[in-house]
Amino acid sequence: MSKGKSDKITYKPYDQGQLYLIPPGVDELIPANHLVRLVSEVIDEMDIGWLLRKYQTGGGASRYHPEMMTKVFVYGYMTKRCSSRMLAKAAREKVMFMWLAGGHRPDLRTLNDFQGKMLKAKGYIKRENDFIDETKIESAAGRYTFV
Repeated sequence: MSKGKSDKITYKPYDQGQLYLIPPGVDELIPANHLVRLVSEVIDEMDIGWLLRKYQTGGGASRYHPEMMTKVFVYGYMTKRCSSRMLAKAAREKVMFMWLAGGHRPDLRTLNDFQGKMLKAKGYIKRENDFIDETKIESAAGRYTFV
């Protein structure tokens, strides 16, 4: 047996219930040069006063900030998460989206309403290049069943 080696197998400590003395912030989990930071910085620098003015009318319950919603959509499109359902799930499960949303968890209806009323109405999102692929793939349900 060589020097410093052992036949005994040792494992690193593994405890899923381990508590942190000081829990890490979401900001600490994102690398300094990550794409999500660039998206946030660029949208912070943009003039979205028209969007804020659109949100000034009306009353009712408090709303999510339009800047936060725009950041979530832009980063979602850049990472190929285009549907409101996927974005809502990402805001609950993905650290990058949690950071962008500031810990908020907008549901799919809220995201869909924002997308339809704000982004599509202003022409920022265009649906002119949508394509449908008609590929047939054999399903696992039956040998000759195609979906």
